Order: sequence, then structure tokens, then C-alpha cells
Amino acid sequence: MSCLVNVFFVVLSKLISTHKGPDLVQCRELGLKYNSYMRKGLIVLLILLVIWLFVRFVIGGSEDDWICADGQWVRHGSPSAPMPEGECGD
Repeated sequence: MSCLVNVFFVVLSKLISTHKGPDLVQCRELGLKYNSYMRKGLIVLLILLVIWLFVRFVIGGSEDDWICADGQWVRHGSPSAPMPEGECGD
């Protein structure tokens, strides 16, 4: 596992740096190699992670809310608002 952590930090440092050479970092335990193709793939994965986090936490809304289930209001999480007064259902 420490090998993966070392490779992660080396890859991260290479992403930040402006070095353009044929980067190779090997890990004897797992036979991992890092090169420019991994750099591009990691950039794409990082962008996808940022997009997913944005959608999940900014657009996704609050997890703490009241949900209508089987004609009754059910607490989901810890909603700050009191239970709705109106009827639940269609």
C-alpha cells in the first residue's frame, strides 16, 4: 500500500510540475509505471471527480429533509424544518 501512496504523490507532483520529459516511476512491489499517458488519464479522472462532487453536493440539494413514504412524512437525516403540516401523497 505504501508503494501506491508513493506513486500517487509522485504522479501528483508531476501533474503540478512543468516537466515534459518521458516520465517513468517504477514500483518494484507492483510493477507500476507512470508515464505521460497516465498523466492525461489522471487529469481526466480528476476533472470527472470534481464534476461529480459539484453535482452531488451543489446541485444535489440537501440530504436532511422530510420525505413522503406510504402516505406519511418520514424524517430523512436531521431536517431543520418541522414536519410539514399538509397531507402527504399524490
